[in-house]
Amino acid sequence: MTGLKPGVYYIPEHHLKRWKELAERVEACQEGNKITTCRVAMDEGTARKIRDTLTAEVKEKAAKLLDDVSKGTLNDTQLQVRAKQAQELLDRVNLYSCILNEGLEGLKNVAQLANGAAAAAVMQDFAAAVCA
Repeated sequence: MTGLKPGVYYIPEHHLKRWKELAERVEACQEGNKITTCRVAMDEGTARKIRDTLTAEVKEKAAKLLDDVSKGTLNDTQLQVRAKQAQELLDRVNLYSCILNEGLEGLKNVAQLANGAAAAAVMQDFAAAVCA
């Protein structure tokens, strides 16, 4: 679960207890906050919706990460943050690959590309700092 914006999210079974606790805390933060949790069976339609949503999210985030690191204008801290975000994106694809029991190889390749680019930018920045 990332990006607490309005929408429908799939929460893996092993995270439901923590999700409920978080939802209760968020609701208590401000009047009008409301989080509704509905448990549904994982059928083909649910899996397709999750896959479609994940695909759009991965493409968008990977494109942004690649754009950010390819400009060459980020400092060391910013590069470290992008590398962490890229790894989290790859971890998310791997998690949903297991949840959906699908390879998701195309999405894994996109996430790995962003992850590799971010890691390479961090290493290049480090090398430049050492040689300077």
